[in-house]
Amino acid sequence: MYEIRDGLFAQTFQSESSLDPMDFINNDGIEIHSMWMEQDQKELNIWRKHPDLGIVVRDFSFETTEDLLALVEATPHMAHERQIQVHIRSLNTGLTHPQAKEAILGGDFIPAWVGCDIKSCGDILAVMFRIPSSWRYLYIWNWKTGEELYVRRIPLIRHDHD
Repeated sequence: MYEIRDGLFAQTFQSESSLDPMDFINNDGIEIHSMWMEQDQKELNIWRKHPDLGIVVRDFSFETTEDLLALVEATPHMAHERQIQVHIRSLNTGLTHPQAKEAILGGDFIPAWVGCDIKSCGDILAVMFRIPSSWRYLYIWNWKTGEELYVRRIPLIRHDHD
């Protein structure tokens, strides 16, 4: 997974402690590169590297103005359901964000989600969870206070192309 924002390129990777040649999705680290390059420079400079975040990251978002790194944890499936856990960290340190009242934002178990998309804007954090049906679940939080602002099951919109 990767994200480009505010002159930074970030991508997840497997740390040394979790390397399994048969497992390509258990990313538990993140590396952030500065995209500002000198004219003769061939590679991006590493700005920050958090090699072991202590969770398996399913998706992430960051915002430099808030020093925010929001991580959706790939929680295990339980009887066709999956728990929601979004970790609120500092982009600089990888540790719990000092302005976050709650270190982990959560929600009820929802049908086993297969993917998600996370976006942040100021103190608002939104995650759309995809499940293998014609529905999506949208959660919106204030990540600083931990308040859940909005939760809805939303129908998937399909477009027919002629």
